[in-house]
Amino acid sequence: MNILAVLTHSGICAANGEARRMVHQGAVRINEQLIKDVDHKLKDGVYTITLGRRMTRRVHILDGKMVYPRKDERDEREFRKTEQMMHHPTWKRVGGVMKQTRR
Repeated sequence: MNILAVLTHSGICAANGEARRMVHQGAVRINEQLIKDVDHKLKDGVYTITLGRRMTRRVHILDGKMVYPRKDERDEREFRKTEQMMHHPTWKRVGGVMKQTRR
């Protein structure tokens, strides 16, 4: 699977153009190895992809397709997290954003 497709399908980058720019700038590492080629192919396996210093994702590729994580699964996790916060006594919605309040 192409590195650009992996970066966009996992949600690390929003579009192929952004993914290509990050690879050219030297911000993408796979298993601690710097990737400088936009045509880099990933074989089946489990990879840790790091973008810059802060964003890290673990990606599973099986039969040339990405198994985990997919955008819809990440969105579901975020939804569950928000639902849990809404029912927690120290969290409340302020202007459409969940904020934690002190008791």
